[in-house]
Amino acid sequence: MFERAPFRKCPACSSDDGLGVLSVGGAWLTRRCRRCRHTVREPLPPVDKAVVYLDQFAISNIYKVSTGTLRETAPSRAFWVRLHAAVQRAYLLQQVVFPASSIHDDETLVAGGLADGLALAHDMLSGETEFDRVEDIAMAQVWAFVEAYADGKPPPDLDFDVDGILDGERNAWIPDLHISANMSFSQFAPATRAGRDAAAAEFQALAAHWAQEKPSFATVLKRELDSMESANRGAVLASAQRIEKAIENDDIVEMFEGVESAIMRQFRALRAFFENRGVALEASTAEVLKFWGWAGNHQQPQHRISSYLFAGLARRIANNQRAPDKGMMNDIRAIATYGPYVDAMFVDRMCENLLREQPLARDLTMKAKFFSMRTGDAFIDYVDQLAAQATDEVRRYAEEAYGVT
Repeated sequence: MFERAPFRKCPACSSDDGLGVLSVGGAWLTRRCRRCRHTVREPLPPVDKAVVYLDQFAISNIYKVSTGTLRETAPSRAFWVRLHAAVQRAYLLQQVVFPASSIHDDETLVAGGLADGLALAHDMLSGETEFDRVEDIAMAQVWAFVEAYADGKPPPDLDFDVDGILDGERNAWIPDLHISANMSFSQFAPATRAGRDAAAAEFQALAAHWAQEKPSFATVLKRELDSMESANRGAVLASAQRIEKAIENDDIVEMFEGVESAIMRQFRALRAFFENRGVALEASTAEVLKFWGWAGNHQQPQHRISSYLFAGLARRIANNQRAPDKGMMNDIRAIATYGPYVDAMFVDRMCENLLREQPLARDLTMKAKFFSMRTGDAFIDYVDQLAAQATDEVRRYAEEAYGVT
């Protein structure tokens, strides 16, 4: 009933077309005879999958191609059709995964009618993996730096092993049966949307200031690199006020989000760290602020990369180029978080252009190759090259398991 082609001779009952594929996933392919129910498990060949980040724009268009909902007149339709085919082939040949991220989760949450489809598209390309939450990846960097600070050492060199920021087994063969728990988080959508819009409004105000002030790249870069203490202190105060207001309004969800916001969790964790190191309870807040102001934090990857990107944007806006849209903040978060770890990223065209400018191209040494619509053909070539790396043995099993050749 559940067995499927290709069928072969069963070693138990000798039925010429009895033994079919029952399931695939992890490290095993399971065959079962549809006549006698004899079962055979075969180990699948090992693979080493690349990790590629696709922004929500790419995921959305790939999803529309796969469901036949991309309009015939859609801009760049031919490109998306080609990319969809390349992505599917490399993915099914076990050469790449496209993990979902918490940035995707937030964007999907406010996507309205497309939300369920986008969530499924992320699941179907992720290979049973997802990135750790952005704030957790950042916090892992904070821990390495605060330990160096407390020990009186210079900023540490970090290990950018991509498996360290992934939940799930990157090199597991994808299951042929996909089960998705369609859990609704729609009650959080208004707060997520409000947070996104507030961040966008703050960024637009900052862009207007740059347009008027016309600061140099160096001025903005220094300002951003030096901003960790003041920005985090302000965020803690804002969260405290948010919690206080939520308590007054008896708003449990808002209070929970304030208490469990990334900055409040970091603040509490750092206070506890210093207190465990012998700092008095009444002095631990001041020590956290002192750490946030430590110049060594200029080397924290997420902070450093985002600072350079902001400085690059400021330079463009000061030169009377258009300000980016409200999705730019998420683009910067994605690049600053994942860029040092992953093999490639498909991002916004403006972001890719910024990363090619100096001194960003020279000073930001990230593992990722960056692509956008501007370099779309090169990205398809890159994905095709990943597919071409599959061994003959992997191809044979992939054809049996998924029908890909």
